[in-house]
Amino acid sequence: MDTCSCRAIHYLTLVVYWLDVSAAVAQTSLPYQSIAVNHIKNDFWRASHSTVLKRERSKTISDFHPSERAIIHPRTRRFRQPAFAKPVYSFQVNEDTLPGSIIGRVETASASQQDGITYSIKDDDGDELFTINPNTGEFTLSRHLDYESEQYYILSVSAGHRDEELGIVRVYFNVLDVNDNPPIFNLDAYTVSVLENRPVGFCILTLNITDADEGHNADIHLTVISGDQDEKFAVSLNGSVCIQKPLDRERESIYSLTIQASDQALPESTQLTSTSHVTVYIEDVNDNAPYFTSSNIIHVPEDTAINTAVMVVHAIDIDTGANSWIEYTMDSLAGNTFRIDNTSGKLFLVEKLDREISKMFTVQLIATDKGFPSMSTAMNLMVLIVDINDNDPVFTQSVYGVTVDEDVPRGSDLLKVQAFDLDKGVNGQVRYFISQREFLIDSVSGVISVVEKLDRESTPVHTFTVTAVDQGSNPRLATATVNVVLSDVNDCTPTFSPTSVTLHLLENIDQLPHIIYQVRT
Repeated sequence: MDTCSCRAIHYLTLVVYWLDVSAAVAQTSLPYQSIAVNHIKNDFWRASHSTVLKRERSKTISDFHPSERAIIHPRTRRFRQPAFAKPVYSFQVNEDTLPGSIIGRVETASASQQDGITYSIKDDDGDELFTINPNTGEFTLSRHLDYESEQYYILSVSAGHRDEELGIVRVYFNVLDVNDNPPIFNLDAYTVSVLENRPVGFCILTLNITDADEGHNADIHLTVISGDQDEKFAVSLNGSVCIQKPLDRERESIYSLTIQASDQALPESTQLTSTSHVTVYIEDVNDNAPYFTSSNIIHVPEDTAINTAVMVVHAIDIDTGANSWIEYTMDSLAGNTFRIDNTSGKLFLVEKLDREISKMFTVQLIATDKGFPSMSTAMNLMVLIVDINDNDPVFTQSVYGVTVDEDVPRGSDLLKVQAFDLDKGVNGQVRYFISQREFLIDSVSGVISVVEKLDRESTPVHTFTVTAVDQGSNPRLATATVNVVLSDVNDCTPTFSPTSVTLHLLENIDQLPHIIYQVRT
């Protein structure tokens, strides 16, 4: 009877223990989503739920440690309660937790079970990343975590008493992300070209930036921090570099932008940044007409030889390439006097000049670029003909004459001669000269005056030459003849010649009257 009773008790113990172990196994196989975890990880666990289930469901009863199977031990009657205080343990661990830190603890269900209980790790998903104190059930981190490499670990921990295993529990370690990764550009430097007439809002480049962190730690804000003083560019939320103000290559042809990527970790002091350089080359479009830099007035000597280059016309187009290549043409209002070389801009004289006929020419010059469509600019060139001394002075008369009394006072003006020179300036300025001592000529006015006493009785007519000379560097001259005729005046007292005479007479002259001497006066 005792034997039977004992057997019955053993049977009852076997049943209860089997139920306990089955419950423990079932509890360790609960889906992970039933565990309350930090809200930061909710999204992650929803995304990875199927992976966890696969990892969990792939394990069958036979995959557990042998101690997880139902073993009949009569001596275990007193451990009918679950061995661990919780059916599943879950711990949240920041990835920057220092090795050696205590990060969690498992314990048995009742205080009476604590004495003599030892803990050990059976299934180690972390490859000894976590160690357990066999006496206290405390987990210690053995080396650094990295959320970006592994987000969670699953361990199986057993509790034993002496040589008996009391139960096994599943332990989850959830690695929490910390902001330990800066944003990363896929390139350290970018180069892009854009036409200068692209409209505002046109995006020239899309940046590829990643951040290995999660949540706000991986949210990226992009800004242009240097190289864009005029704020021509902005970076959109999707990482596109876009034009926000009109471009002008002629004002700025290259932009060297520094773009900063900042994550949005909180607090702001923990945010991490990185930079990349973007070189933007502004490509030209033909939006500028040529403009002339040469003068619109030139002076050309009238004796310039035919086919001489009298000027090099110069125009500039601030565009580049074919848009800046210039062709010169002319629409001459001066007939065929000039021609222009289309490429060099040299202006050549085609016909002989004569300032005395034409003093000035107007030539319309046209500069046209090679862009498409082309643009052009016109300029009126004034060609002033510079006089050279190519004309002799010409007197109004070839012979001048005047009749004056011989007693004309000294200093009296007798007549005026005049000569003209068709040249200009000093080349047309005439000066007069004579070489007659009795007369003087004003070199500027041409007035001839008496400087010596005249005497008709000695020189009734004075004839001399007047010379007109221009003031050119190579003087040219002309001459005229002047005749001054003197009129007699009663300017002489009779005188005897000789003044005294001695006569000898015969006393016996018969014929009377008789001329004995003739007096002269």
